[in-house]
Amino acid sequence: MNIKDEFPFTDVKILDTFDVLGLIALHGRAFRKIKPFHHRLSKILLGGDFTNVGVDYEAGAKRALFVERKWRRVIEGHGVKNGQRLVVLDQVRVDVP
Repeated sequence: MNIKDEFPFTDVKILDTFDVLGLIALHGRAFRKIKPFHHRLSKILLGGDFTNVGVDYEAGAKRALFVERKWRRVIEGHGVKNGQRLVVLDQVRVDVP
């Protein structure tokens, strides 16, 4: 399945591979749960009007990936709840238009 066909976002980039359970997109302060999918995908960068994008890993891992368009960086952490990053594990610079 093509991710661009499944989700209405632009500029989808895959940086890594992991078993991803679901996707959560944060627009402003409102979370929107998107239909879960099972692919070997991780660190998905989504363009469009979203300012923050989080990727939920398997439930047991309690890890999430957030893309901040404003600062053009990817922050990967765990213990993320309601958009609050408790632990930062890694930061990767990305080019976001």
